[in-house]
Amino acid sequence: MQQRVGWDVVLLTRLGSGSINGGLEVFKVFSDIKYLFTAPLILGMLFVINLATSPGDWWVQWAALGMGIAWVVCLLRVIRAAIVVGGLAALGAWLWKRESAGRSTGTTPPRSTDSVEQA
Repeated sequence: MQQRVGWDVVLLTRLGSGSINGGLEVFKVFSDIKYLFTAPLILGMLFVINLATSPGDWWVQWAALGMGIAWVVCLLRVIRAAIVVGGLAALGAWLWKRESAGRSTGTTPPRSTDSVEQA
């Protein structure tokens, strides 16, 4: 007899110590959001320093290039996380609506069974 594992167990195992990152992806997204706001401030400060110290030599463009590439990568990560969270929220809302509709009518929606019950 094979025991079935639910999606919640798989998800918790993936986010727990069994994953490569150890569940630190969430913190990476938070630091990416922080970087999206701090990088332009840092570049502004570097621009003012460049303007005050050497107005003829624009070295700040190289810092802007590197930070700009990193900023775009962080933006793409945040967008990906927002899409995943939105999809999970939509799935949860759909399941909740489906379950509450079954309760209000007194019937439960059909569920698929992979195992054959023996009488």
